[in-house]
Amino acid sequence: MQNWNGMCADCHSDGLVRNYNAEKNSFASHFDNINVSCISCHGNMPLHQQGDTHQGNKPAKKRNVILGVISTDHPTGQWLRNIDEKTAHWQGEARNNTFMDNCFACHSLRSPLTDGVKANTPFLDQFSPSLLAAPMYHADGQIKEEVYVYGSFLQSKMYAADVNCLDCHDKHTMKLKVEGNGLCLQCHGAEVYNIKSHHQHQKESAGAQCVNCHMPTNRYMGVDDRRDHSFKIPRPDLSSTFNTPNACISCHKDKSNEWAKTNVEKWHGKPERLLSSKHLLMKLNTGQVLSLSEHLSIIADDNLDVISRATAIQLLSYTTSTLSANVLVPYLTHPEALLRLSAANIAVLLAPIDKVKYLSPLLKDKFKSIRVAAARNLVVNNISTVDLDIFNQAFKELMNAYDINSWRGEGRSNQGSLAMEVNELTRAEKSFKQAIVVEPYFEGGYINLADIYRTQQGVFQVATVLLKGIENLPNSANLHYAYGLHLIRQKEMKKAINSFKTAMGLSPDNPQFSYTYILALDGNKQSKQALSQLKALIQNYQNKKQLIELGLYLSQKQRNTADYKWFMSFKHYSKAVWGR
Repeated sequence: MQNWNGMCADCHSDGLVRNYNAEKNSFASHFDNINVSCISCHGNMPLHQQGDTHQGNKPAKKRNVILGVISTDHPTGQWLRNIDEKTAHWQGEARNNTFMDNCFACHSLRSPLTDGVKANTPFLDQFSPSLLAAPMYHADGQIKEEVYVYGSFLQSKMYAADVNCLDCHDKHTMKLKVEGNGLCLQCHGAEVYNIKSHHQHQKESAGAQCVNCHMPTNRYMGVDDRRDHSFKIPRPDLSSTFNTPNACISCHKDKSNEWAKTNVEKWHGKPERLLSSKHLLMKLNTGQVLSLSEHLSIIADDNLDVISRATAIQLLSYTTSTLSANVLVPYLTHPEALLRLSAANIAVLLAPIDKVKYLSPLLKDKFKSIRVAAARNLVVNNISTVDLDIFNQAFKELMNAYDINSWRGEGRSNQGSLAMEVNELTRAEKSFKQAIVVEPYFEGGYINLADIYRTQQGVFQVATVLLKGIENLPNSANLHYAYGLHLIRQKEMKKAINSFKTAMGLSPDNPQFSYTYILALDGNKQSKQALSQLKALIQNYQNKKQLIELGLYLSQKQRNTADYKWFMSFKHYSKAVWGR
């Protein structure tokens, strides 16, 4: 859903307050400037004008930093490259790059927790960020959907080396400091990287430009080309396995991944072996099943970037339905805020007594995003009287965040889900209905409202809501799947099979849709067709475990020895997954 007040104004103007009225479903927004100005980054301009960094005051040569006004001067350090080094290193006092929270406020995919953006405020105090999971990112962390810069940059070697935005971008115009390869050659040795033996293209050609291999572009909104800021080395060797893009094939569209892999290895030798944790995360992001120990090894790897580890925490529900406290507590108390945030969000998998014990301290965390995540998972738990006041404060922050986002269907659905948890079904129904009104093209509103009616035995209402959703969103696989489940409950098997088949066609990467489709065929006394279809479908998926188990069951049920052996042949693909 797009509108200026909700989607554009906080970053394309400054001093914005949305003033959304949920009851009237209307905005009364106001702002200081119609475009980005000094206030967007510097905040308190009167204070800035009084200070001795202001041009008009002409003080002696002092470099103090005024409270609340960012400064990116680094008088005690610089990037230096020794004659024997390929790349520069920072020499001097440790850099303070917290000013980048101002940049991330707009250059990120995130859910706002406040009404408008305030300069010089920690990013995690104003937003809860989207992490590196599908479908927004490719399995290796390259950008896919419109995710901006935050997620890609935080996983980069540049970020790990303390490179910041203003090393490449002018602090006021935001334009690149140098055009072409000269920008990269500020730190990377020309004699190593700006030569044909490295890039294998003619000098000054598009293929010889660093950014075209290491910062490929995606086009958004039909006109806006944005570069990936993870600065990855092209890996065609991974593309066939994980369906990830690589810069070679993006340009040489008539060639194959194997062609690119062969040439890259001929020029540069075998690629550097991925961290085991990175490889496992890529498997996880393509729907492959990991054992819990494998999954936890991703999170525990200090050599992996923090945002990737936080993503792995967020995805723990893919691997397990419950967590013991000893697994999660190290991350609930971790000094890295992103790890605490992900742990607080996934703490829904803890036992109730452990939630209260280990989430209560996070109600006082210094970052609002962590406080509201803790409050969300403590809503239906018995909070001690000692912690009740701080819970109420954090819960108020949570409700304010939900109110701020209630102009969208997702925001109203969050309110409805919370109401359902505390068994306020009338309020939940109202929220889900409003979700459909404010955003008719948000599939979650229809699915959630249908679930409410299902719990109330409202068969007619369930069908009406889901069919209305399908009318508005005919390409929503989830809506067709939900309608298929409804038809199963009504014992309308043939119609259900058609719905599952439609869902499967719309989302061929989702093995759950195929699994349910095959089960429905079998349940409709079409067992031979089910087995035949399953054999054809199973090749489409990285995550085959559930489908293989189904194939073994169906072939055994039909006493089909040949097919049973065929499905058994897959079981070698991951001994760790099968555990036998």
